[in-house]
Amino acid sequence: MRFDGHMGLTRDRFAFELFGARHIAELHIKGDDWIYSLYRAGELIHRETRQPAMTDFYTPHVVEAATDQGTVALTFGFIGVLKTALEVREEGKLLWRSSTKPFTTPRTAQRVLQWVASSDETASTPEAAEQRRREEDMRSLRPAIAVDIAFGVVFFFTAREYGLVTAAVTGACLTFLLVIVDRFVKADLTGGFAVFGAVMALISAGFAVAFQDDLAVKLRGSFMGVVTAVLTLIDAANDGRYLGARFARYFAGFGRLNPRKASLAVAASAAVIVAIDTPLAFILTTDQWIWYNAFLDSLISIPIVIAAMWFARERRSPGAETDAGKA
Repeated sequence: MRFDGHMGLTRDRFAFELFGARHIAELHIKGDDWIYSLYRAGELIHRETRQPAMTDFYTPHVVEAATDQGTVALTFGFIGVLKTALEVREEGKLLWRSSTKPFTTPRTAQRVLQWVASSDETASTPEAAEQRRREEDMRSLRPAIAVDIAFGVVFFFTAREYGLVTAAVTGACLTFLLVIVDRFVKADLTGGFAVFGAVMALISAGFAVAFQDDLAVKLRGSFMGVVTAVLTLIDAANDGRYLGARFARYFAGFGRLNPRKASLAVAASAAVIVAIDTPLAFILTTDQWIWYNAFLDSLISIPIVIAAMWFARERRSPGAETDAGKA
């Protein structure tokens, strides 16, 4: 018996004399496929393909192949991190082996493979799929968030240069124009609130034109807040089918949101913000209010909305999780 095989990273060949004939056993690792072949005198007599689990990478693999003299068991295993060996047996009796070293499982390499396998299993869970969906939603909402910021900047400078009434009318017109443009571009510029945005833009423009007074414009936010609270309460009564579902997508970074609770959360947030902004509209001067509306208003509103959306998250009770596990 002699070994004159060639060792490689993905193809290992072992040549040996068996039953008076030259045989070659080959292990070819090609992607996820492990291809086992046995040749007798240059002729292929057996081939099979397996896809072992990653955690079984270093586990010896036994392949049974039929020959003219009977069935032999070919055991391919590792004797090092990347070095394989072969044992040939017939009915449990060792006929030939390529190395005197025993098969081994390198501990460090095996731990790495187990970690990778567990990561793959985690990545394939429903929770991981839901997380990826939320991340994709957040990426798709980046243009809408950028538009929201840009509109705030435009309102600030327009109000400073041309007055609150002009800024209010300009913002309403730009919002309506944005809704139209959103239908012709691939990017989501409105965050899924195209119809809602158009309705709010019309109401805002009508309010600004009807009451062309600085105090009226300062109170426009409170008026729109009341309208928002009423509309979202109506939507909550319908299980958040329209606005709630879109709020759940827009605020996907908080996790899975209940659409009905999301509508209630927005209604509550709008009510609290109206309660804060309305007195300030009377207390602050026009110049002070412009600065407040551009900067401080967001610093106050954002924590309120975050707290409300935290309430809107889906929560699974321990009992539900147990029932799900039993199912």
